[in-house]
Amino acid sequence: MKMFSLLIVLTFCIHGSSARGLYDELEELEEFDQYVRGIPATATPQPEEFVPDCIKDILILWDNSYSIGIGAFTDKIRPFIRKLIKSPRLNVGEGGTNIGVVSFSTQAQTRLLWDVSDHPNEDDILAQVDAMNYTLLKGDGTRTGIALKTANELFSDKSPYNYRPTIGDVVVLFTDGEPIRRLREPDNEDSFGFRSETKMATHYAVELKKKNITVVGLAAGREGTIDKFYDDLTDWSNFVFKTEFTDLDSILDKIVNASCTSAGECGCDELNTKAYTKKGRDAIVEWLQPTLTCTTRQPAILETTISHNCSKPGQRLTEGLHEIIYSFTYQDGAKLRTRRCNVSIDVLACECPTQTVNGVIRPSRTQGLASWKIPEPTCPAEPKRPVPEPAGLFTEGDHTVQYVYTHTSASNTFDITCDVNINMEGGCGSPMLDFTQGVVDPRDGHLKCPRGSRSP
Repeated sequence: MKMFSLLIVLTFCIHGSSARGLYDELEELEEFDQYVRGIPATATPQPEEFVPDCIKDILILWDNSYSIGIGAFTDKIRPFIRKLIKSPRLNVGEGGTNIGVVSFSTQAQTRLLWDVSDHPNEDDILAQVDAMNYTLLKGDGTRTGIALKTANELFSDKSPYNYRPTIGDVVVLFTDGEPIRRLREPDNEDSFGFRSETKMATHYAVELKKKNITVVGLAAGREGTIDKFYDDLTDWSNFVFKTEFTDLDSILDKIVNASCTSAGECGCDELNTKAYTKKGRDAIVEWLQPTLTCTTRQPAILETTISHNCSKPGQRLTEGLHEIIYSFTYQDGAKLRTRRCNVSIDVLACECPTQTVNGVIRPSRTQGLASWKIPEPTCPAEPKRPVPEPAGLFTEGDHTVQYVYTHTSASNTFDITCDVNINMEGGCGSPMLDFTQGVVDPRDGHLKCPRGSRSP
């Protein structure tokens, strides 16, 4: 069916917590005129949401490297894969979606566990997943390149002419880290030079996409680790997602929808971002706007409309989770189709809890030693000035040591101060000299000790 290059973009905002209205905020900005863009767009006939029946041949490439860990494998990843298999839309089983699995870590441990055509029954596949033993699969490496090479060999022909000649082929790549080949491993698979495993992965991902095989990339784990390979994963995939292990369920439907999008259809990435602000303040948030991508043809964007309480990147948002829905409408034969793409923005308060340290000055001394842990804010930040040592001598009374940090992002820069409050008391049960008077302190031995303490 021929697809024409007609595209209308409608944008809606749905906020988990309130956002200040666009025009309320823009009146405060000198750049108001550059935000007044776009007019309501209409389409006749009314577009319909495009939710085709999903029957696919899916090969899951499952990272079981050491960094996954038995805990995440057992408690997070395997339950997530089970839910993916049981998704009603995938309709796994005979006559529906079929699923195979390749486990990868080191070269020796990277292998096909079962083929796409081996288990057409959902219960059989779930039993295979339950029988997987992480201890027997794990390895000290992440051979993503060999995993994609294996997928390219299994999907040897152009989609859909592999397992079932009328069913589209999909590769779901699940990984928590950048490709790694340890030097002690054999190099017979490896003729790509520097960063060889990454280059190998890129090569075979390109080969898969040349054959119209949809590649869905999922990066799970720590954000700092994901950032090291996310750009590469984006290059390898038609659709790419990232999340923490604890939030896998939140992207289940997104993975299913992407897997159900044929390489020649139109789709878009789901985008997630975080922004930080001081407690009680709004954040000016920048985000990447999703684009509709069609593998066989890129539609031209004709118009962008912004709803009343939503704006382009640069809007002020309050603390909380904000969901922005971009609806793309395009012509598919005689019908207008709609694809909806989400941008999730989590605005978090950057805080630094105050520490309180109590200390006691030994008798006949004017200062006592106090120590503490260097405080850190809950957002990424760098020290604004030299960091004080986490210990020191202090006279009797109350003292405050301050640590000042600066958070810097594309849209927000602010300082945050972490206080360490130190309370020093005179020695108890013994005379204490008042050196300013040169006489014995009249408190003498009547000074009260903190409960549970003893005289030095």
